[in-house]
Amino acid sequence: MGEAYTDAVFKVRDLGIDFSDRRAVKVQKLLAASALLCGRTRAEASDLWVLRYVWDREEQIGPLRALVNGLLEQAEGAQGHPLSRPAERVDAEQLSRELDAVAAEVGNGGLTLGGVARARERLAGLADQCAWVEDGNAREHLAGRARELLAKLG
Repeated sequence: MGEAYTDAVFKVRDLGIDFSDRRAVKVQKLLAASALLCGRTRAEASDLWVLRYVWDREEQIGPLRALVNGLLEQAEGAQGHPLSRPAERVDAEQLSRELDAVAAEVGNGGLTLGGVARARERLAGLADQCAWVEDGNAREHLAGRARELLAKLG
């Protein structure tokens, strides 16, 4: 696994992602945790899925996802971590409908303190999903809507 991880680190750096040696050591701990959660004492290539989340800027998400998916496809004989499968595509239309539903709740007013907290939590999750929308214009539009709604909640 050591050589595969070293190779992966260099490939991530080749994408232009700031991936210092210190950060690489921290990610090694994530690889170990991933293996442990699967009941293994050693990390496998399927644990490289954690590299999908080392991006610094949104424009790095697509290339990084493609790189990690390619690394995972090359892994032979791995038991496979459940999260090593390629991430599902985020449906921008479904995300928009969910934002509309939250906007209706916020627009109606009368939210209790607990309702506001639940709406904030839901919006935070939707905002995270916005980063995975493939179309750049749709991604920016949806993320903007999520930010506006969060601002309305105060």
